[in-house]
Order: sequence, then structure tokens, then C-alpha cells
Amino acid sequence: MLTCIGSPLLDIVVHVDREFLIRHGLEPDAAHAADGETLFNELQDLNAAYVCGGSVTNSVRVLKWLQPEARVVYIGAIGADTEGDFLIKKLTSVECDFQVDEIRRTGRCAVLVDGPTRTLYTDLGASTSLNLSHLQRPETLKKLNLTKFVYFSAFLLRASKEYVDFLLDSGKQILFNLGAAFLCDLYPIEMTRIIKKSKVIFGNELELRAVGKMIKLYADDCKELGGQVYKSLCEIDQILVITRGERSALVFAKQQMKEFAVEQVNNVVDTNGAGDAFVGGFLSNFIVNSPLEECMRLFAAGEIVQNVGCTFSNIS
Repeated sequence: MLTCIGSPLLDIVVHVDREFLIRHGLEPDAAHAADGETLFNELQDLNAAYVCGGSVTNSVRVLKWLQPEARVVYIGAIGADTEGDFLIKKLTSVECDFQVDEIRRTGRCAVLVDGPTRTLYTDLGASTSLNLSHLQRPETLKKLNLTKFVYFSAFLLRASKEYVDFLLDSGKQILFNLGAAFLCDLYPIEMTRIIKKSKVIFGNELELRAVGKMIKLYADDCKELGGQVYKSLCEIDQILVITRGERSALVFAKQQMKEFAVEQVNNVVDTNGAGDAFVGGFLSNFIVNSPLEECMRLFAAGEIVQNVGCTFSNIS
């Protein structure tokens, strides 16, 4: 059994032009915090696609796609609104244990696609209201006690450091996603502690460099830097996984590095959620004790980029 804690969001995927981004003061291919309703209101007049979003949400859906029989509990926070109802209906294959915020609305992320660029405009909304009291409810604690693995992203630190501390002290195997490079600047002590206590750590090259900077390691070569970070922060039984987009993925385990090629995909529609899909694929194998080589199959990410958002060709 796997318990995941994340930020359920409604992804609003829409194709825009560069003038749209300039008009709203958005840097292309970057993530931005929403500062009002103007942009979201404008999207209502465009041909937008609405899909489940949030990094952990995406990984959970991919995991259940690949391992339909796996028992997965997903803990998060949503608003008491139609967007929250939409997410629950789309996540029927997962045991959702959502805290409902009666004041704030469900989090939203505008995914603005302009050719090869993908610009994110996010209102985290109710997702940041998740608190420890929800986790400590008898019915939620019962689920946590039954689970072997707990997966969460560093973004959980923005909701509750106490929540993270509780999970680290729970005795469960922690599977941790670095989340975003800037989190290493905001929470260096907390990030270091989580990495040291995690069984598996996921990140991309930018996030690896942020971890390196956090502990004063600055090697230019990603493979060299990954080895240094692993040696500095990880024990021999931990696994550090670094994705690099279209380039090979790197795994550091048992004081060794292995490199895994990424199969080229010709029909790339949208890269939104590709990294999350890879994590979901990894977890789907890891929780059933598959060999590392099987966990590193990158098929799920290749399937995702051929669809709009983190969706699949054969299911909604």
C-alpha cells in the first residue's frame, strides 16, 4: 500500500500566442504565482482543456494506470466547489482522503502552451490549507498505519512543516520529490533532513544543482555533481534518481551510477506532466519490489507527451 500527499489542482490547458504572455507579464517556459482572477477569467473564452493537475496527482494517476490493483491513498486539500468535485470524480480509482476548505477555492494551474514552451500560472488555493489535524484523524491515521510507502513533494513544506516532520518520524519508507529548485533556497535545513531520511529521491537537473548549491557543491558535469550529492547526503541503501528531459536519466545507488537512455518520441504534443509520469511509472514498479532496471522504464513519460496534459490515449 502506498500513501501519497500532494496538492490536487485543476489544470487548465490552453494554447496561446506570445502576445498573450507578454500582455500578462509572463516569462515563457517559467512558473508564476497567480496574482488575481484576470487571466483565469480570460481563459473562459478560450478553447481550454480541463484535466486533473498537481505533480503528485499526476504521478498517482499514472501509477494506477500501470498498476490498477495497487491500493493507493491520496491525501490533499480541495475547496468546497465544482472544481473540487471534478477532481474527485476523475480520481475514482484512488482512495481520496481530502480535507475540504469551506473558504478557499480548489487550486488551479493555467498551463499556457505556446509552441514548444509551457508557461505555468498557478493559484494553489485550498491545497495549502492541508494541516496536521487532518492526518491525525483516526480514519486517516488508520490508513497511514497500514501503508508501507509514503510519497510526497517538497511543496508539502509550504503547507506544513509539522506535517513533514510527522511523516519522517512515522517509520514508513519515504519516497521524496525535490519539487522545485527554489525550495532548496527557502528550506535548506528541512530539505537536507528529508533527503537524508528518504529511501528514494527524485529530481531533475535544475533541482540537483540547487541541492548542490545548498550544500556547497558546484561541479559542472551533472553526473559528477550527482555522485557528489549522493556521497554527501545519502547512505548506501538510498536511491537518487535524476531526470534530464530528452537526455538520459541517471540513478545513483549503492555508491554507483547507472545511466538509462530515453526513447525518442516523434509525436510530442505537450510535455506537461512528463516528469510526473516518469515518477508514477517508477513507483508502480518499486512498490511491488521490481528490479531497479524495471523501475526505470521510461514508457509512461513517452505516452504522456503525446497527449494534452497528464492524460493517456486510452483513458480519461
